[in-house]
Amino acid sequence: MIAFAPAGYGANDSCVCLAAILSEGESVIAYRKIFLVISTLILTVCLCACSKMADSLPNYISFDQLAERYGVEDAVADDCVVFIDSKLISGEDIWKTFVTKAEKKQSCSVRIANYISTDSYFSLTDLSYEGSCFRVNTSEGTYGEYKYLNHYEIHIKDGDSDDSVRDLYILVDKEDATYDAIQKSWASSVPNGGIASYIVYSNIY
Repeated sequence: MIAFAPAGYGANDSCVCLAAILSEGESVIAYRKIFLVISTLILTVCLCACSKMADSLPNYISFDQLAERYGVEDAVADDCVVFIDSKLISGEDIWKTFVTKAEKKQSCSVRIANYISTDSYFSLTDLSYEGSCFRVNTSEGTYGEYKYLNHYEIHIKDGDSDDSVRDLYILVDKEDATYDAIQKSWASSVPNGGIASYIVYSNIY
């Protein structure tokens, strides 16, 4: 079927119409490109923000600013690494972030809470890394500096039950210190048994 242009519709009019269609098509393409660029930028910003949040650690207030009856629930709410009877109940990701940062020689700090139910004993420990050493400061006034944070996994046989694992992070001044050597130093009559050490993380699972 052949279509004829209406009377008075000349070649110039056809060119103008075609140019308008092409111009409209180019505008749509341009808008799509702009939309894609903006969407990419937004996605990049969101991913960077999420990555930064994942790598961040909480800022803790000083011990003397805490509530008088500060306890386990408060420690969990404040994003501390929390243990009850040597079992980790909260803050695993925070601890992993701290360890990763320390391994990269980045300054970082974390707060650890320990509760022993048999004695109703509760304590807080601030652990920080500042590029050359680890510093530990407790709510009971204990303070110390150590060069290394060593990781040990100790298998425990408990009667006829399945073996448990004691996951330990111990501050020491000897990088190659074995767990056996550290244990012997605790029983030694010599101060520190020649190996200065401090357990900051003890999780049985």
